[in-house]
Amino acid sequence: MVVPQEAPSVLQSRRPILEKWLQEKTPELKNLRIVEIAENTSGSGLSNETFFVTAHHDGGEQRLAFRCQPADLSRALFPSYDIPRQFRIMEALHRHSDVPVARTFWLETDTRLIGSPFFAMDFVEGEVPADDPPWQVSGFMVRASDRQRQDMWWSMVERIFAVGQVDWQNAGLAFLRDEPDEIKTFSGSLRYYERCFRNARVGSAAFPAGERMIEWLHDHVPTIEKLSLSWGDAKPGNFIFRNMVPIALMDWEMAGLAEPEFDLATFLVYQKSHESTVDPRYRRPRLAGFGTNRETVDHFEALLGRKVRNFEFYWVFAAFRYLALAQRYFTVLGESGSISRQDAEAYKITNSFIEPIMMVVEDRGSPLDG
Repeated sequence: MVVPQEAPSVLQSRRPILEKWLQEKTPELKNLRIVEIAENTSGSGLSNETFFVTAHHDGGEQRLAFRCQPADLSRALFPSYDIPRQFRIMEALHRHSDVPVARTFWLETDTRLIGSPFFAMDFVEGEVPADDPPWQVSGFMVRASDRQRQDMWWSMVERIFAVGQVDWQNAGLAFLRDEPDEIKTFSGSLRYYERCFRNARVGSAAFPAGERMIEWLHDHVPTIEKLSLSWGDAKPGNFIFRNMVPIALMDWEMAGLAEPEFDLATFLVYQKSHESTVDPRYRRPRLAGFGTNRETVDHFEALLGRKVRNFEFYWVFAAFRYLALAQRYFTVLGESGSISRQDAEAYKITNSFIEPIMMVVEDRGSPLDG
């Protein structure tokens, strides 16, 4: 269970500001007062700040989650961040689709309040597979039975499929089609993550595998037959579960337009990254009950009613994006003094993660082999 804990004083100092803000947003709620403000302690969420608020009023209790843009983007996972865009996507999904997301309430762009833009949404009670320590070594997924894990795996795959079935043009998401190339096209996004990769180097400058991925990706950008809504960040850690059932999808900051196969490849790349984590304490084979890559793609094809398209490109692209962001993450940690520069270099990406990607790049194998 995700149980919010009392947060540090910097978060507590927001209590009177947010209490006044909530009173202005909900004048119908009399004697509203914030009784708890707490940080996210789920072990997930590196790209933004999320915290939780419990407010009492004469009519009862209201529990909210707040999503904030990082105050210092120079030390954030993403060098740019768009809170209003994320709010707009979640609002459209809640109103015009069957994709389960938290209901959004209010967007605030006045940075004078708490130092950065933010929005408020429903607090969804449930369990979240953690990134640290990873879900395959601790938590409710490890405690679950093989059958429960099997059900969770295929439920996640089916939720991912459902995202790609959203009628995005009629759901208020047509603006995604008109965004800059760095967001809406793979060639533009590749240039964006290439800069992240090269500008966030730690230790030695050489990283041949990453450079080879870049070259391969530029040579294999696909022509997309039909654009679908893409979650962009499909992974177990972005699902909220209740009674082993995924009831909400989180983190829409990387959403855009692509083929449904991209989210599936991203999901499987994240799984592979956790099986081959840089920390040897956490390396584990895929949990019993989870599908293999081949089984998962076969199931997705049955849902699609056709063969997957461009899967190898999406597999390599998702892996390179993960690699580029990991470079940035460990560079930020090294520069902030959270870890040493030597550790930052050691925490690149392990060969056990790179190898199945390079098998595709070097035409030695398929992502469906793992």
